Amino acid sequence: MKKSITLIAILICFATIGWAENENKNNEGILLAPQSTTGLNAPVATAAANIRSTSFTANWNDVQGATSYLLRVVDNQTQDFVIKDVESQTLTYWVTGLLPNHSYSFAVKASDANGMSGISNWIDVNTLRSGPVTNAASNIRSTSFTASWNDVEGATSFLLRVTDDQTQEFVVDDLELQAFSYELTGLKPNCIYTYSVIAKFPNNEITDLGNWVKISTLRSGPVANAATKISATSFTANWEDVQGATSFLLRVTDDQTQEFIVKDLELQAFSHEMTGLKPNSTYSYSVLAKFPNNEVTDLSNWVEVKTKSQTGIADNKLKLDVHPNPATDFVTIRGIEKGSEIKLISTTGSLVKRSIAQSYNAELMLQDVQKGIYFVVVDGNNNRKIQRITIE
Repeated sequence: MKKSITLIAILICFATIGWAENENKNNEGILLAPQSTTGLNAPVATAAANIRSTSFTANWNDVQGATSYLLRVVDNQTQDFVIKDVESQTLTYWVTGLLPNHSYSFAVKASDANGMSGISNWIDVNTLRSGPVTNAASNIRSTSFTASWNDVEGATSFLLRVTDDQTQEFVVDDLELQAFSYELTGLKPNCIYTYSVIAKFPNNEITDLGNWVKISTLRSGPVANAATKISATSFTANWEDVQGATSFLLRVTDDQTQEFIVKDLELQAFSHEMTGLKPNSTYSYSVLAKFPNNEVTDLSNWVEVKTKSQTGIADNKLKLDVHPNPATDFVTIRGIEKGSEIKLISTTGSLVKRSIAQSYNAELMLQDVQKGIYFVVVDGNNNRKIQRITIE
């Protein structure tokens, strides 16, 4: 008889241990509330906050007399514990390392020196889909840049967020766009901004934020001043100094063709004479400042210049910008019209070489030309330019 009583007691003990370990799961595998081992009431779990693709914040109400709380998180697909009885002395807990677009549930127990309360209600949480891939910014200027991102299958729009890193305030907050890029304007020069994007679907479901991309706007450019010494084929571009700059990069365009005559010509000066230009033509120039670490500013303001009209035959035979002179193996001819005919003529009038200019600068190879005096003749649009050279 005693052996039977002992066996029954052992079986009851094992059953109690098993019930406590399994937290009394129902037929669907959902954990039920066990009996309290202390006088504490079970907490009330409240809706999750800060839900992201791989994390959320679990929340619950305070229980009078509790000194800590034990959190449990279950993967609803596998019914496995993600977190089991993690202790918290606060009323929230940040759950991390989760799967995107996945279902979880959490509950919590209160604890004191005498034991634990029953478990709270269970709260379901669905993590967000992963966010779009945000790309590096482009077209970076002193007051603007272009943000861009990759498409997300099924998305119908995107929500753009841009923050000012200095103030931590939003410059743009969930601006809805039906595109994969957007030009931000009205920004501050030499300032750091960060941007990310969310994808949105037809049912108003949204993804998590994409990766954040950091961007520094350029410093403001130098001040370009009005051109001086303007003639039919030349002018002098001018600009002001920039503190700390060690050089300047000059850009000059032909307004008619919209092509560069000079692009980022590096200069250690505040002016430069442009030669070999077309009479009665409009040009524009701008300049960037460059610093010892190779950082550059934004472009300056653009200055428009119109060369003077030709005044007679003398202007039709203006000297070219040809160097080196004397020359040995080649000469470089600058400031000519694209498509101009370039000829090397001997002092007896014989044609020695001929080529067609493919750009505003051209090279004439001289390795097979005998030493002596020659003339470089360029026939362009209704004008002819001649330069005497010596080949050594």
